[in-house]
Amino acid sequence: MAAEPLKTLLRMTEQHDLGKLMLAFDQLQDPQFDAARRELILHSYGEIEADMAGIAVPVFGADGRLRGVLTVSGPSGRFTKTAVKGIEEALWSAAISLTARIGGDVARFETARRAAKKPGRASAQR
Repeated sequence: MAAEPLKTLLRMTEQHDLGKLMLAFDQLQDPQFDAARRELILHSYGEIEADMAGIAVPVFGADGRLRGVLTVSGPSGRFTKTAVKGIEEALWSAAISLTARIGGDVARFETARRAAKKPGRASAQR
């Protein structure tokens, strides 16, 4: 019985941007995560709750592996185009800082930023 809430939490996490970004770097062979790995950012809109949105970015360690995920989530009505752009920049800045502090390679974030700015990108905000 005690394990049931944990299973529910894990199932919900996999549905959310944070969980999907974690899966993107844990399940490298899965092509559904190609854009997240390339762009180092993931957007979600209404995946768990219809009126909620979120944006997540990874933090990498010295070995290049995922060490954490930074995320901002809230009511989807607040995720305007301007707000999303600001949130993306704030998250990337924080992820770069944290990645550098723990010895990770921050160069991959510049490559990701270029990929994220391309028209028609897979994880673009709505």
